[in-house]
Amino acid sequence: CRQACPGCYCIDCFAEELDPEWVGIRIAPEENLMWNTIRAFHLGGRCISCNECERVCPVNIPLSLLNRKLEQEMLSLFNYRAGMSDDTIAPLITFKKDDKLGIGE
Repeated sequence: CRQACPGCYCIDCFAEELDPEWVGIRIAPEENLMWNTIRAFHLGGRCISCNECERVCPVNIPLSLLNRKLEQEMLSLFNYRAGMSDDTIAPLITFKKDDKLGIGE
């Protein structure tokens, strides 16, 4: 799905990182779940709903359901919808030193 996605353009992909190893290399349902969850958050705010990831998925995972849920959360929490403005930066791809790190901070 990564090769089909127009939102995947990182030179160094988290899925290929070994230090730290965010996603294990063994083939197992929990690794697939982790990979798809991290990827959905990584693309949150950039997904354009083309559904290419779902179309090319070899095991027919309905990835659009996860992506649409994140799209709804982006709109609700940040009033942000992907592709609507060239000037607005997607919320989950930026980080500032003074950003709050957790609930109650």
